[in-house]
Amino acid sequence: MEKVWFITGASSGIGYGIAQAALERGDKAIIAARSKDKLQALADRFPGQAQVLVLDVSDAGSIAQAMSQIADRLDDVDVLVNNAGYGYRAAVEEGEDSEIRKLYDTNVWGPVRLMKAVLPHMRARKQGTIINISSIAAVRPGVGSGYYSSSKAALERLSDAVSDEVQHLGIHVMIVEPGAFRTAFFDALHGTKEPIGDYDATAGKNRIENIVNHHDQPGNPEAAGQCLVDLIHKGFFPHRLALGSDALQFISQQLTQRQEELTAWQGISRQTDFSKSES
Repeated sequence: MEKVWFITGASSGIGYGIAQAALERGDKAIIAARSKDKLQALADRFPGQAQVLVLDVSDAGSIAQAMSQIADRLDDVDVLVNNAGYGYRAAVEEGEDSEIRKLYDTNVWGPVRLMKAVLPHMRARKQGTIINISSIAAVRPGVGSGYYSSSKAALERLSDAVSDEVQHLGIHVMIVEPGAFRTAFFDALHGTKEPIGDYDATAGKNRIENIVNHHDQPGNPEAAGQCLVDLIHKGFFPHRLALGSDALQFISQQLTQRQEELTAWQGISRQTDFSKSES
């Protein structure tokens, strides 16, 4: 059965991979990004299937304007993909307020506003899927990537809550945790303009001026897109899905370490309960 997708950040990377796979499948898609150039080239390959939408998810006004432009299509959206993202590198102390706001506006508030825009229509139809593209960074942050990681962790916790709230209405929420994919993400990173020398040995190693994107990451964005489109058409809805062999390994290690620490300190954890005689 034909699906209608609404995909943000569709001009490159995993978003482009999803859009291309959906259109090749014969689905229809509203493909959104801040610039229409790459989007139009994709839409031209699939006449009648793709609608280009200029959208800056970090801007509430842009979202409101975009929603008004596609108001007549919101009832038809089967799958919302919140893929647009913003990367920022800084030690926590180095973080600049304007950059942190931009990060959260893009990675958290943008997806929240779009979920709130489509959910009334999905509730009315008693069906729909929301795919929120997170990151392995939500499981554990890299040094100097605390703000980015925290934004993805926030998105995941919100996704958990939404899932519990709407599952009985026939709406599915998927959290996708990609590892390293061969995209332009590292080319488009933003970083602190106020570095502190004491962090050179830690967060400083991951500042944008010290990152070279060799485009040799193991993840294939087109394969990721195909995988997600196939899952939707097969009716499979994992709540959390790691993408990439590196993601599998990393997440597994973090879960093992968390379990080991929980077990090691369980005696202390239990000491904070009221004793049975006091209960």
